[in-house]
Parts: sequence; structure tokens; C-alpha cells
Amino acid sequence: MIFRNILFVFGLIVFYSGCTNQSSIQLKQGIFELNLPENKILLELKNPIIHKFNRFVSQAYTASEGAYHIQYIRLRHNVTWNGLASGHFRYQFIQEFKGAQTIEILDHQNIKAYKYEHQGKNLYLISISNVYSNTFIVDYTGFIVSKIFEDNHHIPISLQTKQRLKKSLLDHHFENYFSAEREFDSRFRL
Repeated sequence: MIFRNILFVFGLIVFYSGCTNQSSIQLKQGIFELNLPENKILLELKNPIIHKFNRFVSQAYTASEGAYHIQYIRLRHNVTWNGLASGHFRYQFIQEFKGAQTIEILDHQNIKAYKYEHQGKNLYLISISNVYSNTFIVDYTGFIVSKIFEDNHHIPISLQTKQRLKKSLLDHHFENYFSAEREFDSRFRL
């Protein structure tokens, strides 16, 4: 009995510590805020596109600024991705940047950054996964990656690609990316 209680308390501590080290993301009055345990990154978004909510997504937006492209998707509580969320975004990315090769992968808690080489130029694709939300960022300069990993990952101007991501996951038939559980209706009882 005591062993079971100790195991339960240990499990709660591990769960709680795992949850508190996660990054959080907010969009407030045109400011993209990425709160990491070590620091905070603020980016001004001049024209974020707020997408309509539907039965799968409770909040979503896309922002394409000069140095980065951000897609944020927050799922409803009863919805899951069909496969890995980052896989859908990376597939879309590769469709637009044909021939891009991964040359480096950086991993930090719930954040993964892929450095790509495309036609002799470099760029980063960042995937941030939380319980119900996913954020995908294409970082054309290395600025965001440098802030996240607290190291110099800036891409020299001569190696920055001029090509930009044109499409969003949310522009396509993105309902195919999700599965939803049916809500229990209390009107129908057995």
C-alpha cells in the first residue's frame, strides 16, 4: 500500500514536471508569443490570417512575414491528427521546396528544428507540439532558431533563400488530417 502511494506521488511529480517544461504559444493583438522555460520570444505579426473554426479546430492562424512563416493549429479536445502533425507540414513544405535536403536536426523538449538546404540556400522548419496545439514555423534567417536553442544559427544573407512558402495546411482540404471522437449525448441513455 505504501509502495503504491509512493509510486503514485512519483508519477504525479514526473507528469507535472513534464507539463511545466513545455513551451506555450499565444497570439495577442498581433504579437506571436512563444514562452519557453528559459526565455520568451515575441514576434510582431502584421497581417495574421485567422481561420474559421470548425468541428476539428478551435483556433488557427497563419502569418507570413518577411523572415518567417507561422501556422498555428489548436485542436478541439476530442480531435486527433491522422498521423504526425509535423509529417503533414513537412510533406507540404517538401512539395513547395522540391529537392530540399535535411542537413541538421535540432531537438529541444517539445520543439524540433530541421535545417534544410534548397538550391544552395538554407532555411529552418520548426515544429512545436503541445497537447492540443501544433505550431509550424519556416524560419528563413535562423533568428527564431537562434532564440530557441540559445546558440548562433543565423543564416548569412548570401545563403538565405528568396523563395517563400506560399500555401498553408489550412488552405487545403485539411479536414482529412484529423479524426474526431463522437461526443456522448446525454439525451440518449441506455
